[in-house]
Amino acid sequence: MDPLSRHLRWPGRTAAEREAELLRLGFIREAPTRWLDPALLVRSGVQSVVSAAFGRFADRRESQASVEQPVFTGYADRDEVRLDFVADTGDGWPATMSVAWLLGRPELRVEGEDIPLPRADALLVGGDLVYPAADRTAYEHRFVGPFAGALPWAEPAPHLFAIPGNHDWYDGLVAFTRRFCQQQWVGGWQTWQRRSYAALQLPHGWWVWMLDIQLDDLVDDAQLDWFRAAAAQMADGDRVILVTGKPSWLRVSSRQPFPPAWENLAYVERIVHEAGGEVGLVLTGDLHHYARYSSPYGPDRITSGGGGAYLSPTHTLPDDVALPPRRGEPGVSYTREAAYPDASTSRKLGWGVLRLATLSPGLGAVIAGVYALLAATMLTALSTADEGTFLERAVSGTGIVLALLLVAALIVQLDAPAPWRQLVGGLHAAGHVALCAVVVWAVVGAQEPGFVDGSLALVAAAAVGFVAGTTLLAAVLLAVSAAFGPRARETGNQVFAAQGIEDHKSFLRLHLDRDGDLHVHALGVEEICRDWTGPFEGREEARFRPVAGREPRVRRVDVVPPVR
Repeated sequence: MDPLSRHLRWPGRTAAEREAELLRLGFIREAPTRWLDPALLVRSGVQSVVSAAFGRFADRRESQASVEQPVFTGYADRDEVRLDFVADTGDGWPATMSVAWLLGRPELRVEGEDIPLPRADALLVGGDLVYPAADRTAYEHRFVGPFAGALPWAEPAPHLFAIPGNHDWYDGLVAFTRRFCQQQWVGGWQTWQRRSYAALQLPHGWWVWMLDIQLDDLVDDAQLDWFRAAAAQMADGDRVILVTGKPSWLRVSSRQPFPPAWENLAYVERIVHEAGGEVGLVLTGDLHHYARYSSPYGPDRITSGGGGAYLSPTHTLPDDVALPPRRGEPGVSYTREAAYPDASTSRKLGWGVLRLATLSPGLGAVIAGVYALLAATMLTALSTADEGTFLERAVSGTGIVLALLLVAALIVQLDAPAPWRQLVGGLHAAGHVALCAVVVWAVVGAQEPGFVDGSLALVAAAAVGFVAGTTLLAAVLLAVSAAFGPRARETGNQVFAAQGIEDHKSFLRLHLDRDGDLHVHALGVEEICRDWTGPFEGREEARFRPVAGREPRVRRVDVVPPVR
């Protein structure tokens, strides 16, 4: 059965009829990504290397530079403007559809509040529109489908502006350029930009600058020249909302005080300052949660990557960030003011990784294979060694080599500060070797193994590896994440990526009011809708609608002070 049809409730229609109708309307969708699946990890690694090389030697943005793109001024003369910001969409269909449906509603009602929020005039998408990698089919199935199903038509039509994230760059930006840089429609949203970056002029001296930082941290010269030209249109005192692809302020550390990602963002901020303006707000995605860092001496920096991808942890975020000084300016310290979900909830959700064997059976199969290989070397050693204890005979020769390779692999894989990285990695590998040895000893004992008991030992080792070995890996990841927090951020991300948590989505609704004050409504969706009806014909209502009583509910997750 197609993954989408599992989430639809169509009385009187068989599964085959549901799939045929979805196919006719172009709404066949793919299942959520299993992020720790070995095949996906290998494929993503290859794509990352290839796209990095492609981006280095054949940057598609150079060809975009020949395409004329003025600053968008469609909102400049209005009294007020509303903008939505969302990022990291296009993974699981129910999650993306839930967020898209909320964004497309004529009015959005927030729990505990009487006044609804009208639909935004434009949607800003802050990167990583689809997962695990971009291509034409992925965009149609994972992004366009849910958004067109949520808002097939609107009058007046809201605009859509998007920047690519690293996953959008995996095909060299080809599919992104064709889909979002040719002024096409995404349901009721109309795209406008002609390049992978954009600038919007808003009323009351406000602007939006959306940057394309390529795979990680590169803002090309043509793009910088274009933003310098945009800055020349600014007046003294104008304020800019910067939209970038990654929270580079979180990469600043004592080990890397000037990471390239931060230097590039700081350079763009300097362009704003040199034009007489100031940065009023910085928005990004990449991490799939909500977090706001504030300082009395700089703009709020908000991560809001809850558009549809798996949830990222918040308990691994640092409480404070000390940003390095820029040319002629002092350094600035930032404090985390809010996060969604909160750190306590994030820690509790991490325990779900202990179900890793069922969450990622492909990874469990690889670990089972490693255990079988270790068992085979132990059985061979037991058959050829004449003297010594069971452990001395079993763990020798090839077994030692395999154990050392396992130690090295687990040390490289682990994200923890030295020397804990080496210590925990070594103990982790020793635990797997010991567990495999116990299984072999339990089956064959200390005597020379025969064909039958040797075969049983191999099967038993593989089975134990699949269940216990995978659980041991999960437990180590969970323990390292809990113990080291921000110093083991990648390990924490692995804990959550393995689970693929679809709930706790988030997005922003920005309101620039008649007085020129910018209000940021940080909104969270505690539980997505997994049961939908549709597709419906017609253009004025969503083609997919939540089953009655199961509509996703929105609540405010942070009270952001207005930017004046």
